[in-house]
Amino acid sequence: MAITFTPRLDDSGMKNSVYWYSGNLFSQSGYGLPNCTTYAWGRQYEILGKPPTWLGLGNAKEWYPYAQDVTPQLCGKTPKLGAILCTYYSVGGHVAVVEQINEDRSIVVSQSGYGSKTYFWTETLYPPYLASWAKDREGAYVQGFIYLTEDIVDPTQGVTFKRWTSN
Repeated sequence: MAITFTPRLDDSGMKNSVYWYSGNLFSQSGYGLPNCTTYAWGRQYEILGKPPTWLGLGNAKEWYPYAQDVTPQLCGKTPKLGAILCTYYSVGGHVAVVEQINEDRSIVVSQSGYGSKTYFWTETLYPPYLASWAKDREGAYVQGFIYLTEDIVDPTQGVTFKRWTSN
């Protein structure tokens, strides 16, 4: 079954939503918004309509290695709608969600960040997809993408992104 993808480009409907608050394992553990892992976990829940039990529950820099161990078929280097972009840097990491893929190979990601003044924002990234604020972090690089567990249909482009195809 394929899920029709609706990009999240603003914060409408997020306040007090089960995805980021009462139903979110990070929020329940005291790591609520603003926090990239809380946001990405909640966004996966919102997209799929079920808690993402295949995702790691640690620091963002641990998500991609965990996924490679547990669900390697969901890991790859090519952005897909709804996928989680995983970034490593020496003192942490960051995760964001791919909301849009543009013809020029840029992507629009939605995200949150620990210690941020805002709990949600979007950013357009170009290959190699490292966020502008992360470029000056020591050892920063993009680990890869964690794909969704379901096929996703982009109604704007008529494209279906298959779940079990890594690249």
